[in-house]
Amino acid sequence: MEQIAYCIKEVCAALGLSKASVYRAMARGDLKAMKFGSRTLVMASELNKFTNQLRPAQFRHRQNRKRGGEK
Repeated sequence: MEQIAYCIKEVCAALGLSKASVYRAMARGDLKAMKFGSRTLVMASELNKFTNQLRPAQFRHRQNRKRGGEK
């Protein structure tokens, strides 16, 4: 059976983020969570929505720089 909800520790591991980063995303409303008693759970569908809304990384190509004072 496929997992339908994740605890915060599992969300952190799945995303490679710290607890603080995950809680900040929840505070901003970017990642929706639910409470079950004292447990905070993130539904798998919400985790998928969160990752799909992330913007692509953009990297700038660095020009070769001369080293050691070469001209």
